[in-house]
Amino acid sequence: MARQEPSTPQKAHTHSVQHRDNELLTEFKTFNDKLGQLIQDSPGKFVVIKHTKILAVADDYSKALQIGYSKLGSSEPFFVEQVQDPRVSERRNKVFHTKLEYFR
Repeated sequence: MARQEPSTPQKAHTHSVQHRDNELLTEFKTFNDKLGQLIQDSPGKFVVIKHTKILAVADDYSKALQIGYSKLGSSEPFFVEQVQDPRVSERRNKVFHTKLEYFR
């Protein structure tokens, strides 16, 4: 019989972090996939995304956060990003991936 390692808080935390990383990457990909249309419809605004669904578009970051929290609650993470030119987004992508790697 194979020996199983006991579950530890660290392993549970690691699984939770990996799960959130996957969700965050999905939301980031959703944002990038829809960016062309968002630039046409809502340039400069802030988009709220959960999984693959755009929940709202807001005029400013704090309003986007308020909408996200009111729809999902304070314990459910979600993605907020400003709709802007892809050249600006390219710089943001590099920062985003650097931060993601740093927190792993």
